[in-house]
Amino acid sequence: MLKRIIRFSAENKFLVIAGALVAIAAAYFAMRNIPLDALPDLSDTQVIVYSRWDSQPGHHRGSGSPIQYTALLGRPE
Repeated sequence: MLKRIIRFSAENKFLVIAGALVAIAAAYFAMRNIPLDALPDLSDTQVIVYSRWDSQPGHHRGSGSPIQYTALLGRPE
């Protein structure tokens, strides 16, 4: 299989060069016309946790420290 490809390439140099030029032109066209978003998302990873709270309403208030609430809400201290 590889010998056939090499033989074809050696016998048809013009086709190989023309194919390479077409591939280069297509790559240049794609590079110039396809939008690319190369800016990474630098924000912190955020996770939303849904849980069931089986207690009286309002019981959770005051049961944790302000540091815990700040961490849970994702706000800076």
